[in-house]
Amino acid sequence: ARNVSTDLASFSSSLVWIESNDMCDPVSLKQKSMSCVEKIFGVLMSYSSAVERISSFESCSEFTSAVKPALKKLHRDMSKCVRSLGGKQEKEPNVTNKEAQPVEHWKEPLLCRYTLDRLFSFSILTARVFAVGDPAHHSEGSSHKCS
Repeated sequence: ARNVSTDLASFSSSLVWIESNDMCDPVSLKQKSMSCVEKIFGVLMSYSSAVERISSFESCSEFTSAVKPALKKLHRDMSKCVRSLGGKQEKEPNVTNKEAQPVEHWKEPLLCRYTLDRLFSFSILTARVFAVGDPAHHSEGSSHKCS
């Protein structure tokens, strides 16, 4: 996903990523939950900002109108989780001036698809992190819960 065309490079550089060295997996969640939960929360805020930005694209508004309420609820829930673990409280993300660079109209559908695809991948990853047990059997288990 990071090896995108130059058309997406400036847009995608504003996204925060979870990398393998972040040690954000089911085992690490049990041992060092704060760093993993804060990382996931930071990435969530990054995607919330990106979705907010693409929601102004005519070609994307239908999709983002369905996604934005779920992201807001998830932000509230994750914020409670971070607070319950003693982490820093984050406000809902805003689109910054750096992110608000104008996008050529013909690139809007491409950026919409790119962002929503990355968000979908992030949702799969986080579902696997918070699922109980062996990742090969996640569809059989329940999920971890924050206080």
